[in-house]
Formats: sequence, structure tokens, C-alpha cells
Amino acid sequence: MLANSITQFSYDPETGHTFEAWFKRWEDAFRTDFSCQDDAWKVRLLVRKLGTNEYSRFADHIIPKQPRDLKFDEEMAQLSEIFGESALLFGIRYECLKMVKRDEEDYGMLADRVNRQCERSKLLSLTDDQFKCLIFIRALQNTEEADLRTGLLSRLGYGHEVSYGRMKRLLETDTALVEQKISIGHVTT
Repeated sequence: MLANSITQFSYDPETGHTFEAWFKRWEDAFRTDFSCQDDAWKVRLLVRKLGTNEYSRFADHIIPKQPRDLKFDEEMAQLSEIFGESALLFGIRYECLKMVKRDEEDYGMLADRVNRQCERSKLLSLTDDQFKCLIFIRALQNTEEADLRTGLLSRLGYGHEVSYGRMKRLLETDTALVEQKISIGHVTT
């Protein structure tokens, strides 16, 4: 039976093992092969395919409801939310721009990794402003700029709309703080 061949889902965002990636492999089975099954049957199957830790986290997340109380699409949305990308999209895009060929990779392996990372980066939804910010931050390569680079990445990507204007304001604030610390340091010594 096809349902038995569906592998268990184990969440590991560092290696790209998200619910979305797992379901992409089995979506055709759920949507086509199991189309004659009702939502309750698909929900039960999906829950059985969660690893122990994943099931516990999912069950805790939907309390006071039980998995059987959800429709299939509701369960899919919850699982995607809980077991989606843990990294922020802006950071994922930045990491994509930093990619270099590894010594152990051949060109085909590199092409596959580039393809996977570009898809993960959702480049079609990248705005001009976001791209400008990524290029600017990527250009900060000096060792002295490491803190600035890290700070911009975390503040731009953390739940805020990324804009070039916002980045410039953050830079002005950071520069003013650095200059203030330097002048305070000179006064006290």
C-alpha cells in the first residue's frame, strides 16, 4: 500500500528538512492517490508520519484541539508554520549570496545546491530594496565591519519590512553611536 511507503517526517531546518520540503515529495500521493479518502483519513495518516518529537510539538501547539479536530488543509497550515524555515528569509537570502563551490563538489553538485538555495530564498518575491540591502551588506567584507554586518542582518531581517531607507537610517544610528563611544572614550582617558 502506498501509505506505508511514505517516510516519517523528521524536522531538521539546518539541512533543509522542513515540513514543506517533506510534503513536496508526498504531495501527489495525498492530493491525487488519496483523493478518494476523506479529510479525517488523511489527517490520521499525516499524524502517523510525524516523528515522536514532531508529534509532541504539533499536539502541544494546537491545544486545546486534537489533531482529529482539524481539517487536512488546517493541519497542513499548522505543520508548515511549526516546522517551516527557522531562519529568517532575509538571512537565507544573504547566505545564498555567500555561496562558494566546496572542494568536494563537482559542478553538477554545485548547480543542484545553487538551485535548492535559490528556491529556498524565494527570489521571485525579492524586491529591489531588499536586493540593494543584500548587496550592500555582502560588500561589508572587512574584519572591522563584522559587527556592523551581523547587526544589520539581524535587525533588517527580524520581523521588519526590509527597505534600503531603513537600512540607511540604521547605519546612521550605528555610526552616531560608535562616534559617541569614541568621543566618550577620549574624554575619560
